[in-house]
Amino acid sequence: MLVELSLGKSRRLYGVVYPRDVWWTRIGRFLLNLSLSISRNPFRVFIHPTRAVDALIRRNGFQLLHYRATPVWQVALYGRRAA
Repeated sequence: MLVELSLGKSRRLYGVVYPRDVWWTRIGRFLLNLSLSISRNPFRVFIHPTRAVDALIRRNGFQLLHYRATPVWQVALYGRRAA
């Protein structure tokens, strides 16, 4: 997972922007992926569970500093806990 790989590069701050895991974005993902499939485009959209992403970041020593959500996107800023 990209988050896991990029966490190793972060020292003090870690920011992430990704789609919200709610019913309306899952419907949008389905429709977009259907459209991509019909047009034979190999690209696919994924929506990762917010809890899983947050847990992974926290296991790597970060704590949530700021969170904001729009109807589709969520933005989270984490800081590494002081040693």
